[in-house]
Amino acid sequence: MKRVVPLLAAVVVLAAGLSGCGNKQAGAAAIVGEKRITEQQLSEMVTAAQATERRLKKPLTPVQQSSSSALNWRVRELLVDAGAVKVGVNATKTEVEGVVQKAYAQYGKDQVLEQLATNGYSEAYIAGYARLSVLQDKVSTKVLAGKTDQAAQSKLANFWRDLSKGLKITIAPRYGTWNNDTLSLDPPKSKVASPAGSPGTGQ
Repeated sequence: MKRVVPLLAAVVVLAAGLSGCGNKQAGAAAIVGEKRITEQQLSEMVTAAQATERRLKKPLTPVQQSSSSALNWRVRELLVDAGAVKVGVNATKTEVEGVVQKAYAQYGKDQVLEQLATNGYSEAYIAGYARLSVLQDKVSTKVLAGKTDQAAQSKLANFWRDLSKGLKITIAPRYGTWNNDTLSLDPPKSKVASPAGSPGTGQ
C-alpha cells in the first residue's frame, strides 16, 4: 500500500457496513458475513479522499485504485471487528485517540492525511482507521497468549484465515476477489484474450 504501510502500525477503521435485507448483493461492493459495504459508501469515501488530496494540493489518486484500496481496508475492518467480538476485546475512545495523536506527532498531520487519502480515506475516517489498529493488536495478543514461537504464529494465522473463510466474503467482480490467506483483495483477472500461439492456447 505504498507509503502507508509504516503508518498502519500506528494508525489504522472501523466504519460500518450496513446489514442488508432482501437481495444483499444488489448495490454491494462487498458482503462480509451479514454486513454490506455498498457501492454508494465506497463512492462517498473516494470522493471525500479526493477532496482531502485537493485541499493538500496533491495529485488525485485514480478512482479505481482508490476504490479498490478503500474496499480492501473496509473488508479487513469488518473482519477484525468480527475477530474482536470472537475473542472478547474492544477499543476505547482514549486508546483510539492516542493512536491518532501519536501518528500526527510522528509523521505530521498533513502527511498522515495524505497517506490515508491515497488509500481512499479522508480525515473523517481516521478514528476508525486507528480503531482497526488497536483491535488488531488486541486480538493478536489474546490469540497468541504470550507466546511468540512458530506454533503460536501459525495459530494466529489460522485464526484469521478460518474467520475469513467463515464470513464467506464476497466481492463485486469489478474489484477482484478476496484472498483468505493474505486477507486482502486479489485484483480482477484480465479479460484480454491470449494471442494465438501463446502458452496454454494449444496452438
